[in-house]
Amino acid sequence: MNLTTRLRRRSAQAWTAYGRAASPSRELRRVLGHATRTPLSARVASTQLAFALQRPRAEALPAPLRDVLFTLGSDGRAAATWLVHSRPNSGRTIVHEIDGAGRLLAVVKIGDAADDALAHEAAVLSALAAGPARNGVGVLEIIDFERDSGRSALRTRLDVTGLVDPPYRWDRRTLLSAAHAIRSLQERLLQLPGTLLTNPVLSEPAVAAVGAAPAHGDFAPWNLFLLKRGDRATFAVVDFELAAQWPANWDATRLLVTACEEHRIRRRDIARAATVLGVRADDVVEYLDVQGQAQATPIDAPARRRILNYANLIFGAQGSH
Repeated sequence: MNLTTRLRRRSAQAWTAYGRAASPSRELRRVLGHATRTPLSARVASTQLAFALQRPRAEALPAPLRDVLFTLGSDGRAAATWLVHSRPNSGRTIVHEIDGAGRLLAVVKIGDAADDALAHEAAVLSALAAGPARNGVGVLEIIDFERDSGRSALRTRLDVTGLVDPPYRWDRRTLLSAAHAIRSLQERLLQLPGTLLTNPVLSEPAVAAVGAAPAHGDFAPWNLFLLKRGDRATFAVVDFELAAQWPANWDATRLLVTACEEHRIRRRDIARAATVLGVRADDVVEYLDVQGQAQATPIDAPARRRILNYANLIFGAQGSH
């Protein structure tokens, strides 16, 4: 990832606070910094968070936001401070609702009325809530979802008890926890109606023959929270907009590729990480084919070469055994 891309992402993550001035709790710092990659970026994110919360732009929320948050169930009125940022690529507004002690109460995603991805996430979370829980993975709890002629809004909360300080070390133990979370989540998704997990990407001729299984769809570091409860480490997962049928082993492959692309897994450790996650070279090649169909912009040539190189490293190590 080049400097321009990093700066663009950092800008897109800028926060604006409203309401009462507050000091962020340690838990809130961990939540908002969970996707940071280095100790320096974690400190920067923590400093930015504290600065925003201690200097709210205004005591009152802007009227359009207030109308959405206060009519989306009763939980919106429990917050003392709101941390807001916009995502230009998706057209969404994300609101973190914070109590008077600086602790996170809930997160609200706000999109337009045609935001089918948000509606899909709400439907998946509702179905998961109705099914049996699994100890190996934590998932979002849906609080409210509303959709009208003007907008869509989804309020969720996540149990982050035992959340680990970022940045996470993507070592063997962490990868084993991720692999366990992937299996546990797939077991839960298997209980959902098949019609809920239809994936239009898999109807494309280039990928129609690929064997499919229920998956989160975007099981990447930025959607994962590492928890340690007692002696056991596990993951909680957010952002279920892409939950659907995907090629078998999709989530593990998605995690491996994105972690490598963000330099969370070093080149010399790629083959070992693939073995822990159960990812084969063929999975990475299939990922390239399907991801090219799934994302809005094509995978550029340098990225294709890097990802194919990951496949070659894995084949070289696994093929020799």
